[in-house]
Amino acid sequence: MFDHLPRSLCRAHDAADLLYGDGLAHRVEGMAGRAGLLFAALLGSVFGSGGVSKKNTDQVAGPLRWSDLQFDVDRTELPDSVRSGASTVWFNLTSSLRWSGPDTGIIRVERRLARDLQDTVGAGRLSFCRWRRGAFHACDEKGKTAGRCEFQPGDWLVSVGLDWEHGIVDEFLRLRRERSVCIASMCHDTIPLLFPQYCHRATVRNFPPYFLKLAAASEVMLCVSENTKHDAERVLREAGAPVPRMEVIRLGDNLPGATGEVRPEIRELCRRKFMLCVATLELRKNHRVLYQALRVMRESLPEESIPLLVFAGKPGWGLIDLMTEMAMDPATRGRIEILHGTSDAELAELYRNAVCCLTPSHYEGWGLPVAEAVAHGKVVLASNTSSIPEIGGDLVTYLDPLNPREWARAMQEQMTNPAARAAREAAVRAGYRPHAWSATAAQVAAALR
Repeated sequence: MFDHLPRSLCRAHDAADLLYGDGLAHRVEGMAGRAGLLFAALLGSVFGSGGVSKKNTDQVAGPLRWSDLQFDVDRTELPDSVRSGASTVWFNLTSSLRWSGPDTGIIRVERRLARDLQDTVGAGRLSFCRWRRGAFHACDEKGKTAGRCEFQPGDWLVSVGLDWEHGIVDEFLRLRRERSVCIASMCHDTIPLLFPQYCHRATVRNFPPYFLKLAAASEVMLCVSENTKHDAERVLREAGAPVPRMEVIRLGDNLPGATGEVRPEIRELCRRKFMLCVATLELRKNHRVLYQALRVMRESLPEESIPLLVFAGKPGWGLIDLMTEMAMDPATRGRIEILHGTSDAELAELYRNAVCCLTPSHYEGWGLPVAEAVAHGKVVLASNTSSIPEIGGDLVTYLDPLNPREWARAMQEQMTNPAARAAREAAVRAGYRPHAWSATAAQVAAALR
């Protein structure tokens, strides 16, 4: 999963796996005693002892401009002679095939579209491929290869995964220039360019040239929200880079695997009164404001009115200080559970039984957990930033991601006023129109023109 990271960071992520454990619900207070010091020591070996090393206080480079890349790209439209409704649509499965564990975020997008595009485009027209040993290889859904891809002029190559991690953008440029292949890329967000403080240093370094090249290679760039489209256009124009045709597609909010088995531990947890936050455990997702809100609630509410916070997400980066703080804080001990590796069926069970759902992110490209929660008819408390208001409109309660007392008041209302919560849930069920992944696939297919 972390083959793109330096070996030392891989060890740190291994420590993170120890921190969270392979079991279901390891309480936060156990972390510091069991593996927190190990994780801190490993991070210290990466970032230097005694705080931050000089190397890591270097300023992030200034904005990258198109002229800095020093290469030419032909952005003329591909001729009509290579366009055909019968051309092959190649779908890049590289990210999914390199991923282990349950679907999350971008991996969910890639895998859902791979399945549903077969019905929308037609199984006879859709082919799968993967990037391997410096070339694209034809493969089946499970990754078994069958030789290098024989791209023909006018073929489409649809790539919606973690492409900046795979070093394939120069191949996109070559395929467009030399083979007249139409590239359909996906812009999930431009956060490494707009908010580098929330991203890993390697991503901040590698993403800007990748994104400018991707725009130049793309016949169409699929954007996951209007806000993301606006951000992408602004970034490209300010960099003096080519701006391809952009199409906004809405991601699906159904969980196709929701009928699978649910572990007994999850069912036991769902008997308690809990609030659910589905998000990778990393800085941008802003778990800290929920921890702070929980502390505020402890100041004024009786014990029975304090919710259990459930954080469902894979380990990310940048949260060792928060994890240690939560583990050592008597005010929140026993009130935070971390779930790692939940399946679609288990997520669906958590959504159905949560008091409400929480998304306090600093910034999002879309916000899949918000959409999934309202599709389950749940009250959602979410940040008032970025693309999030596009998802549920006035059916979602929007809060300042930097104001823990505001979050505490809203969470308290959900815990202590069940009648108001039930009325809000009824309004969500009546007012929200779910969007299936099959409908997303239809939008993608329509953009291949």
